[in-house]
Amino acid sequence: MSDLIEEIKEDVRLDQLIKFFRKYANHIIGVALVGIIFSAGYAFWQHSKEKQQRVTASAFDEALQLSLEGHSREAMELLTTLEKNASGGYAILAVFRRAMLGSTSSEDKIKLYRDIMENSGIEPKFRELATVLWGYEGIDSEDVTQLQQKLEPVAQSRSPWMNSAQELLALLDIRKGEIKAAAQRLHNLSNDENVISGVRTRAFALLEQLGH
Repeated sequence: MSDLIEEIKEDVRLDQLIKFFRKYANHIIGVALVGIIFSAGYAFWQHSKEKQQRVTASAFDEALQLSLEGHSREAMELLTTLEKNASGGYAILAVFRRAMLGSTSSEDKIKLYRDIMENSGIEPKFRELATVLWGYEGIDSEDVTQLQQKLEPVAQSRSPWMNSAQELLALLDIRKGEIKAAAQRLHNLSNDENVISGVRTRAFALLEQLGH
């Protein structure tokens, strides 16, 4: 905790704040997403009685292992095949995992996330996650108004990603030069005991950087 705060204090100027935070946030969300993929994949496997589902589960597990071992090209090929041919949750998980590959460009990640978040046939929890990931990836390149319009409903919901959406909205306030509004959002996060410690720590660190 103290190391993160000191790095922000010493190394980050306000004009670098968004890129710095995005680097940390992508790592944090990426770890959470790996957990979701593992648990969801296991659940699909456990509840699957059809042979095709077992084959799909095995292929997804192979793609996941390839990606974790750094074999991005092979993982990409297998994940792309799963996206086209798998049904239900595995197709969505394959898209998320492909977006996390190091070989996937920022532009492609943004497109993948937008495709998920704009598909009304996908479960809300995955659409909300895609919205937050799109926000992190496009925080300094996508249209500010569009980002705010998509993130605000997540921030005001009971979504597990609502606090991440609030963080992003604070960064968008900073991007617009609305420091007072950003500080208010960050104060709300840092003072809420129900917010997870990592989010509260980042909110506190950002407030110190902003002089609030």
